[in-house]
Amino acid sequence: MFKKVLAAILAVSMILLAFGCGQKQDGETTEPARKSAAADGQKIAIIIGEQAQNPELFAAVSEIARMYDNSIMIVKYAANYYADPEAVTNIAQTIAGDENVQAIIFADGVYGTGAAVQKVHAMRSDLRIAVCNPHEGSVNMKGADFVLSVDFPALGEAMVRQAKDMGAENFVLYTTNRHLKYSSVVALRKAAEDACKAQKMTFKLASSIDRLADGRDLDTAKMYIAEDAARKNDKFGEKTALVSTDAQVQGAVAKEALRYGMFMPGTFLPSPLSIAADLGVDLTGHETESKYALTQLQADSDRTPGHIATWGFSVPIAFVQTALDWAINVVGGAGKATSVDDVQKLLSAHAADQAVTVTTDANGAYLVQSEALVL
Repeated sequence: MFKKVLAAILAVSMILLAFGCGQKQDGETTEPARKSAAADGQKIAIIIGEQAQNPELFAAVSEIARMYDNSIMIVKYAANYYADPEAVTNIAQTIAGDENVQAIIFADGVYGTGAAVQKVHAMRSDLRIAVCNPHEGSVNMKGADFVLSVDFPALGEAMVRQAKDMGAENFVLYTTNRHLKYSSVVALRKAAEDACKAQKMTFKLASSIDRLADGRDLDTAKMYIAEDAARKNDKFGEKTALVSTDAQVQGAVAKEALRYGMFMPGTFLPSPLSIAADLGVDLTGHETESKYALTQLQADSDRTPGHIATWGFSVPIAFVQTALDWAINVVGGAGKATSVDDVQKLLSAHAADQAVTVTTDANGAYLVQSEALVL
C-alpha cells in the first residue's frame, strides 16, 4: 500500500510540474500573470485522464492550468486506469491528504470514480467534490456535491427524431460490452430503441472495438468503423443513421456516414470539436474553440450537406469549466447548494451561445439538454 501511495505522490508532483510551466519560443521560462481561484493557500484540484483519452478536454484543462496560479492543481491518472480499479482512488486520496485542497473536480467521471468519491468523502467530509460526465451513473456518485451529466434518455430520443427528420429509416448504435454496463449507455440505448419503435424505424445494436478492454489503439478502432460502415451500407442502404458511444470515434462515424450518403444525427458526448478533425478541419491553435469548429464545418456546404448533427458546444469542456466556477464559488464561501437556475446560468456562460436546459434526476445530479445543430 505504501508503494502505491508513494507512486501516486510522485505522479502528482511530476504532473503538476508538467502542467505548471510556461515557455517562450526561445526556450526561456516565463510566468504570465495568473488568476487565483482561492485565497489563503487554499487549492482546487482537477483530476483528468491522459491526452489521448479526450484531447479537447485535456486541452481545456491545460488552458485552465496556464490561466490560474498554484491555487489550481491539475493531476492525471494513468492511461491504464480501467485495468487498475484503484488508480483513480489512489490519486484522489493522495490529493485529499493535502489539507489545503478544498475541492476536487473529476473532469471525466470514468470507471472507478464512484469508489474514489466515496473514499475521499469518508476521509474528509469537509471536501467539496464535483464530477463531470459520470460513466457509472449518478447513483454511484454518493458523496459528490455537484454532478453534471448529459440527459442521456433525452439525447437518445432526440437523435432518433433527428435521424427521422433527416430521412433515415434505420438507426445503428455502435457500442461495446463494457459500455453497456454503464447506466448512461443503457439509458440512451433504451430511449433510442423505444423512439425507433415509435417512429417505425429499424434499431440495430452493433459491436465496436473497445480500446481499453481490448488494448487496441484509436486508429484500429476507427478502421473498424470504416470497414463496418461499408457493411451497414450494403445491408441497410443510405437511409441509415450511425451513432457511437465511444466519443473518440465520433469523427470517424461522421466521416463514414458522409462517404456512403448516410447520417450521423448526434454525438454521444456532444461536441463539434470531436468530429471536426476527421472531417478535414485543422484545429491547430483552436483546440478548445467550439465556435471555430462549427464555422469551419459550415463554411463548405459540400462538407456535411445536412447529414451531420451535434450540439453547438463541447460538453466535456463546458462541464469542467462550469464545475470549476462552482468550486471557486464554494471555496469562496458561497456554500455547496446550487439551484437549477444557478447551474443553468453557470453552464450557459460556456455553451458557445447555445441554449441549454438543466433539470435534476432522483440522485440530485444536474442533467443537461440542448438542441442539435444540423451541419
